[in-house]
Amino acid sequence: MDRRTLNHDEASDNLPAYLLGVLEPADATVMSAHLDSCAACQEERIRLEETLGRIGTTVVQVEPPPSLRDLILDQLDAPALEPPLQLDTTRPRRRFAQLGLIAASLLIVGLAVWGLVLRHDLAQSRSQLASANRAQAGSSKLLAEASRTIPMIADSATGGYGTLYIGEESDEALLVVEKLPPTPSGKLYQIWLANGTSRVSAGLFRVDQSGSAEVMVRTTAPISDYQTLGITSESAPNGSQTPTGSRIIGCSLH
Repeated sequence: MDRRTLNHDEASDNLPAYLLGVLEPADATVMSAHLDSCAACQEERIRLEETLGRIGTTVVQVEPPPSLRDLILDQLDAPALEPPLQLDTTRPRRRFAQLGLIAASLLIVGLAVWGLVLRHDLAQSRSQLASANRAQAGSSKLLAEASRTIPMIADSATGGYGTLYIGEESDEALLVVEKLPPTPSGKLYQIWLANGTSRVSAGLFRVDQSGSAEVMVRTTAPISDYQTLGITSESAPNGSQTPTGSRIIGCSLH
């Protein structure tokens, strides 16, 4: 494109490369001048920009690794192993090849990003599964070695009930509740250990759709040092420093 003016067909052929910013500066200047005076090319530019925009939004946006830029630059600086492909000089084939290269480039980028996202999700899922397995193992061990079992009774007409399994070490217990009301939006259940007028938070939890939950209760002092255990509904996500609601379910520890 060494002439200083373009006819419509020449400009249409080079429009995709112009929109991607890969034309030489002098060629881009000539292309820009043609666009200013050609209404047909202006309309085609709008259609191409919309198409490229839709393709771009199908790719999940994640931060690329720092090494990606260096890898691409190394590939650009490497000597070519084969002569470049000679495209047919007819206008329809040139146009098809340009659009094909654009689509292929976006597809390669999309597949690479998709692979990074899958690896991240897989690592996160493995971590969550390992955490769940550890929690389940701890619950099973405490159930098998519980030194005391205390039934829990609802303080109101909720129909909820539960059982507290206290471990041999007496500084941890497993709380199993059933039929508690669904946790309201913006709320969660908070466990309190009481000794006289003192209240100590011993855990936060939510119930599933059936109102059930299993919660490990851990304290810095033996559970036998406390007189009662109770559960209230408090604000999410961190609960309260002291109980603000009525006790929903509880039990005596002696």
